[in-house]
Amino acid sequence: MTTYILRHGQTNYSKRYLVNGDPGKRIHLNEEGRQSLSHAWATLPLHSVATWLTSEFPPALQTTSLLMGVPFAGPVVDARLNELDYGQFEGVPFLDYAVWLDAHGADERPPGASESQREGIRRMFSGCSPPASIPVPGFSSATA
Repeated sequence: MTTYILRHGQTNYSKRYLVNGDPGKRIHLNEEGRQSLSHAWATLPLHSVATWLTSEFPPALQTTSLLMGVPFAGPVVDARLNELDYGQFEGVPFLDYAVWLDAHGADERPPGASESQREGIRRMFSGCSPPASIPVPGFSSATA
């Protein structure tokens, strides 16, 4: 089995290095993000993908949909692949969060967050181990 794990295509939010851990926020791929996905069919064996996994985030869903090319059974949406909950750092530059993280460590939850960085990473890894009922080879598109 071969698994590909990708970050979603570019958004205006990601272009400005802003963090978003809220899947309800309506952020979508920008033109550059959509265009960059057109090269994937030439470089990855997407025709052999049996299962598509994605987070609940709109950019990840949009990326998966564009990479799938033609609709079929649809992706498996798994909330375990969602981005971290950044708490008070939602919508601010990643470096602000990074400074806080450096001072407090990966085990501490940011104010207002439901998880620490370490808890979020463990959750995401658990989402990369789909149950045996999902056919393989798999393909995972997650936000990062």
